[in-house]
Amino acid sequence: MKKPLSLISVFLVSSISLFAQDIKLDAKVSLYHILKDKSNEYAPNNATVYSANLKLTSPEFFKTTLSVGAYIVGDVGLTGDDSDSDIKVAKGLLLGDATSGDDSDVKETVALLSETYLKYRDDALLVNIGRQSLNTPMTKNKYSTMPNFYEAVDLDYIFFKPLSIKLGYITRMAYGSRSISDFGLIGDATATAGASYASKGRSAEFINMGAIATATKTSSTDQTVKLGKESDGVSMIALKYKDSDINLQSWYYFADDISHILYLEAGYSLLFSGIKMDVSAQYLAQDYQDRFKNLSVNNNLYNKNSSIVGTKISFKYNKTTNISLNYTNSNDASFFTPWGGDPLYTTTLVSRNSYRPDVQAYKIDLKQNLPIDGMKIMLAYADYGKSDLWTSFKQGGKIYKNVTPYSKGKEFDLVLSYKPVKNLLTKMMYVIQTNEFDGVIATDGITKAERTMNHLRFIAVYKF
Repeated sequence: MKKPLSLISVFLVSSISLFAQDIKLDAKVSLYHILKDKSNEYAPNNATVYSANLKLTSPEFFKTTLSVGAYIVGDVGLTGDDSDSDIKVAKGLLLGDATSGDDSDVKETVALLSETYLKYRDDALLVNIGRQSLNTPMTKNKYSTMPNFYEAVDLDYIFFKPLSIKLGYITRMAYGSRSISDFGLIGDATATAGASYASKGRSAEFINMGAIATATKTSSTDQTVKLGKESDGVSMIALKYKDSDINLQSWYYFADDISHILYLEAGYSLLFSGIKMDVSAQYLAQDYQDRFKNLSVNNNLYNKNSSIVGTKISFKYNKTTNISLNYTNSNDASFFTPWGGDPLYTTTLVSRNSYRPDVQAYKIDLKQNLPIDGMKIMLAYADYGKSDLWTSFKQGGKIYKNVTPYSKGKEFDLVLSYKPVKNLLTKMMYVIQTNEFDGVIATDGITKAERTMNHLRFIAVYKF
């Protein structure tokens, strides 16, 4: 019996080795270090954080592959503590609990099994089932150390080129690292910047879509997260038409008794004298449903349907220069975005004011390849004016209750990126921002809130 068993063992080991050789491995290690910002208890001026991501994809079997991925995010050990009056920890780089008031909880190393999905692909059909990232207008946004992930079924079918359809159903999502900033620092605790209150203590955890959208704090004295009522999830359908000159897409999201969201975008490209011009328009509308109509998020009632229109004109020259002019205009209602989406043209690195009521936003940006091989620069400036939003917050031990904007929201961004070798990307990111609640008066009737940023950050990403 030993000989057959030996032969079987050799066969099994050989098969596993051959299978392992065909496994695709994607790995990435990132470092984020904040060099400086203002010491005003608003601007995040301190953090040194690492992020590691590993993803394995099996060989194709009957047109199907299995992918498994994980993230780990943690403090390098150099991040300070908010107890120091000159330090404001950048919690949007971390995944720990920010509701306890103890920075050791925020800086805790957190790991997440972020992806486990099956992918089936043939000539016309693509299906993904399981935990995955989703590239759709209302699920994709900017992130830092870890993006958002979703438990979903995602199907793409090509009727004939260039017409295709997408169907999807999402049951749960896990907030990524920047979600806490999306809700608080960026969204001014109004759920108009891609996250709900759940981001403050329940990041990197898969939660029902309805429960995460309607999460609140437990009480005025207890800041822990109280999840809302669970829902049946979010269904989506999209029709897309794309050829060399025309890009048309229509998206509809049905979120049970919470909200229905429509997103439309149309683009046209033309070439003249070596310059490619792209003209695009977008329309975003939200119809709040019965359960959600009287939900109050810091006194902003979502009982009136919201809509936003936008236009963009961009000019590309010789694949080295890209200039873009962007405009959006919102109606007099807040646009609720608890699931991470951010498709608007006027979004900048920090500000998401375009989702607020009565905002006319203007943005110009420039992307330019520099003479040094592998080096690029990006410049952007946005003016958001004042919205009709109101909010309440605590800063520097002072309470600001039911305040309305005092300053014009605006932002200037500069990003210098350099790729010295194939797998290494470095960036210097500089942001000057004025929050529209800069200058509002606290309940003491004296103290003015200083809500401005002068933020410099270094980022390094190495892909294996």
